[in-house]
Amino acid sequence: MNRIEAAAEAVTQYIGGFHPETPEELDLFLGGLPAYFSAAADAFRSVADTLSDQFPIENVVPERLREIAATIGGMSDFAAEARAVHRAAHDSEIERREDPRHNEGWWDTSNR
Repeated sequence: MNRIEAAAEAVTQYIGGFHPETPEELDLFLGGLPAYFSAAADAFRSVADTLSDQFPIENVVPERLREIAATIGGMSDFAAEARAVHRAAHDSEIERREDPRHNEGWWDTSNR
């Protein structure tokens, strides 16, 4: 298995297999998406720089990798909106979990 296949498998396993156990865990997942896309973009940019600096290949190859990096990096900004959309859509529920009323645990608020 090459590095790209291994990375794709890891993404499938760790991101594709994500099943949040709590709303807070989902919020953390969504909040982490920008860092994920930034890291992926940085990785492609690093490969492009390495190829450009250390290997006798045509410049078109690292330039294409830099374009891929830029596209992935742009996803970071777009992905940042996912958490904001989630929090806006579930504002009242999130507020109750983050700031429960005094002795709210007394009530059974579970959906049966």
